[in-house]
Amino acid sequence: MKLPPNLPDLLVDERRILQVLINLLNNAVKFTPEEGHVTPKIEVKSQEFPTDSEVSDCPKFLRIAVIDTGIGIAPQYLNKIFQPFFQADSALNRRYQGTGLGLTIVKRIIELHGGQAGVTREVGVGSCFTIDLPYTTPIPF
Repeated sequence: MKLPPNLPDLLVDERRILQVLINLLNNAVKFTPEEGHVTPKIEVKSQEFPTDSEVSDCPKFLRIAVIDTGIGIAPQYLNKIFQPFFQADSALNRRYQGTGLGLTIVKRIIELHGGQAGVTREVGVGSCFTIDLPYTTPIPF
């Protein structure tokens, strides 16, 4: 795990964010072979929040990434993986069971927190799922 010191405080629903992290980690472990690796990583980003988010007054965000060396995601599925009940293809469905709701839940919870969920991938190399949560710097008194 890669964790920087002095992380900012976030105002979040702890149970829902825990659910997000469990979903992302479960997927990473499920689709990564035994000899592979799953690496959680947290970064504080100080540039502009990377979306058309309604949270325009939060220029900073915390990025939580789950990086794996699993099977990756084929390009034709990339724009569908956050849709409800989507699963890549029947061969994978039989091998890796699930409802197809995990990533949909992740995306929705993060959006309700004013953030965004994303993914980068390469077939046969792995995936990197990210969640970006905005935070505000406390005002010193």
